[in-house]
Amino acid sequence: MMKNSIHLNEIWLWKAPRTFLIIFLLILIVAALLYPGGTIYDKEITSYSIKYNFLSDMGRTIAINGENNFFSSSLFLLGLSGAGVVILLFFMQVWRLFSDTKTSKTLAIIGTSSGVLGCLCMVGVAFTPVDLFTAPHIAFANWLFRFFFLSALAYTIAILLNKELPNRLAIGYLIFSISIISYILINELGPSPSVSQTILAIKVIAQKAILIIFVLAIYFQSTGLKKVFDK
Repeated sequence: MMKNSIHLNEIWLWKAPRTFLIIFLLILIVAALLYPGGTIYDKEITSYSIKYNFLSDMGRTIAINGENNFFSSSLFLLGLSGAGVVILLFFMQVWRLFSDTKTSKTLAIIGTSSGVLGCLCMVGVAFTPVDLFTAPHIAFANWLFRFFFLSALAYTIAILLNKELPNRLAIGYLIFSISIISYILINELGPSPSVSQTILAIKVIAQKAILIIFVLAIYFQSTGLKKVFDK
């Protein structure tokens, strides 16, 4: 009934997100394999370290070990900006599902607005290599998570208030909300990675964990929505 009463673009609501997010992860894996090497504690290493290299290190024009990083940075730019655009288009569709009450619609609009801003920040991170544009890169990265936290929280409540969507769809957003605020506290309020290699490892692993949770949250939400509409 909902499907017949709402004009939706199914490509951007569930087909593209599920497909491109898998491609996005594969692109990052290849980018990591092509990264020449170097961490802030070991500039001589000749490979990407899952434990000591941030994701943004793949986007550097020059790797930390001093070598040209053209191939890895190009893939990082392609993957991150592509994911930002695809998820932005997902958010532009999903808010249309929340029109049963004024409150849920308002929350969905807040969620989509914040999600769109988060996606734009994601594209901003991709186009500001940390070795060339350190300050804007960090700003985009910080606001990316802040906006996605607000978006996930708003959609958690909106789904719970929506009578036509199962509450289980809110679980993914709720887990994502808790994960993001935890990461924000670790990343922004915790000590600098330059304090010790242990702190660096904690922040690097936390960043990769939040990326995986983010991808899974969007993937399972789009899959869950498809199941609802297929009934």
